[in-house]
Amino acid sequence: MLNEQPLVPPRSVVSAVGSFEMPSAAAAPAEMLESAPAPEKLNARPKYPARERDTTLRTELVDFKSTSPVAGHTAKPASAAEERTIDVSFDLAFVSDYRRAGVSRSDGNAAVQGAVDLEFGDGWSAGVSSSTTDSKHANFEIAFYGAKEFDFGDTELTIGALAIVDVDRQRLDFGVAQASIAHPIGPFDVTLAVNYAWEQSHLDDQDNLYVAVRGKSLIGRAFGAPLTLGVSAGRMEGRMAMADVRLDWSASLTADVDGTDIALSYVNNDLDGERGEAAWIVSIARTF
Repeated sequence: MLNEQPLVPPRSVVSAVGSFEMPSAAAAPAEMLESAPAPEKLNARPKYPARERDTTLRTELVDFKSTSPVAGHTAKPASAAEERTIDVSFDLAFVSDYRRAGVSRSDGNAAVQGAVDLEFGDGWSAGVSSSTTDSKHANFEIAFYGAKEFDFGDTELTIGALAIVDVDRQRLDFGVAQASIAHPIGPFDVTLAVNYAWEQSHLDDQDNLYVAVRGKSLIGRAFGAPLTLGVSAGRMEGRMAMADVRLDWSASLTADVDGTDIALSYVNNDLDGERGEAAWIVSIARTF
């Protein structure tokens, strides 16, 4: 989903916390998160003990899909035909507040998010994510992203790029270079993500750097539904920080109920005024 646009590509569209702004869109550059968010899009569906690729955004937020073999099992080598197969998935999500890097992109109101992800094999993937917003610049944002994943044992390195399009003004808002590295540490699947928006005209010829650390761990079950604990912390500086340096952090609990992710998240940042208000966010997301 989208609330904090994420690193590409996101499997969950909704980004209530916005790993990163989806992941983190059409919003004003100064207010866009992570230079992204999906896309930290959406809350990823628990798939432990299988590993999950980070998705920043997509928005928090995004903020913003594929998993490696379950521990103890050997992956079956894919045939040439299988490697050429394109895996298509669709995400749909609802969030009570769309946040990217701790800041609301929907003015504290609910948002509907969606995404289409394509996986081409050999680690290549691409997609498009979108979210309703509420700002003086746009009421809808869309992001196009692509990435290449490299596996080194239990470590996954992803390198990609994100293009934010302002739908209302029908123009490219800005581009973002993204990279992340994921590795299991104890019971947590930990990801370090970096989003960099170079100097561009729509950023007033300034750049923006966002670095975030996220962790997820399956902690048990409630009424038969797997529960995943998620935590994140990010640091932003540059055109979109709204301060010399902006810090954000979040914690979430996600339940997988018959294939639908229902999450409760706490999101906050260190800005003053309304922009710095903390929030409890409810999100519902499903992948098809």
